[in-house]
Amino acid sequence: MESLKIGISMKKLVFTLLFSFLLVLTSACNDMKKIEPEKHFTGPQLALAKAIEAADRDAVGSLSKETDLNTPGKEQLTLLFFALNEAMYNDNPPRDFVEFPSQINEHWASQPQVFAHYARHYQSGEPMPDALRDKMLRATQFNKGYDMTELLSAALLDMNWHGLAANAEVNDVASFEAQAIAKEKLDLAAVPPRYRSSYFSHIFGGGYAAGYYAYLWTQMLADDGYQWFVEQGGLNRENGQKFRDAILSRGNSTDLAELYRQWRGNNGTVEKYGAQRMAKLVD
Repeated sequence: MESLKIGISMKKLVFTLLFSFLLVLTSACNDMKKIEPEKHFTGPQLALAKAIEAADRDAVGSLSKETDLNTPGKEQLTLLFFALNEAMYNDNPPRDFVEFPSQINEHWASQPQVFAHYARHYQSGEPMPDALRDKMLRATQFNKGYDMTELLSAALLDMNWHGLAANAEVNDVASFEAQAIAKEKLDLAAVPPRYRSSYFSHIFGGGYAAGYYAYLWTQMLADDGYQWFVEQGGLNRENGQKFRDAILSRGNSTDLAELYRQWRGNNGTVEKYGAQRMAKLVD
C-alpha cells in the first residue's frame, strides 16, 4: 500500500509539472496574438493594456526579464505541496493562506538534518564543509531591508490600482504608479517596487488582484508557525504529522483562520515575524 501511495503521489507531481508547462506555453502563444483592449478590459486593466499595446515590444520584453532569484525554489515547493496535498489544492484556499505551506517549508532548507541530504558534492558525494555552509547561509541575510521594502512597495501599488473605480480612466500608467508610490512614502530611488505596473502579471489576471500583500502575510504566518515547531522540539515525524493533520490535509474545509488557531494556539503574531526579519537585518 505504501508503494501504491508513493506511485500515486509521483503521478500527481508529474501531472502538475506538465500542466504548469502547458499553461506557460499557452500564455506565451496568446501574448503574440493581437487583441483589442476595449473588448477585454476595463478600469486599470484597460489602461495597462493600452500602454503595453502602444509600447515597443522589445522594450516591454526587456522589462519582463527582471525576476526574483528566490522565486523558482518557492514555486517548486508550491507545486510539490499541491501535488501531495490534494485536499487543499482542490478546495481553492484564499491567496492569503495558500502561500503559507511553501513559506514555512523554506525554513527547513537550512536545517542541518535537511541540508546534509542535498548539499553534497555532485561527484564525490561529500557533504558541504561547515565553513562554506556558514558563509553561504550568512550571505542569504544580505539586503533583507531591500527585500522587505520592494515587496511592500509592490503590495501597496497593487492596492492603489485596485482601489480605483471600475470606470476610472488612467491615461499615464507611469505617472499613476509614481504618484501611488509617493503617496505611500516608498518613492525610494534605490529600492523600486518588485514589479512595475506594465508587467505586474500577478495582480492582472494572475489571481492576486488586491492580494499581493499575501506574500507578507504568509511570511508572518510561516515565521510564527515555525516557532511552533521550535517550541515542540523541532523537525521530527510526530510534529510533521500533527502539522499535516491540522493544516495540510484539511484544505478549505473550514475557516482557515480557525484551523490555524486550533493548530498554533493563537492567530499568528507579528512578534515572531519581526524577530525573524530583524535578526537578519541586524546580522
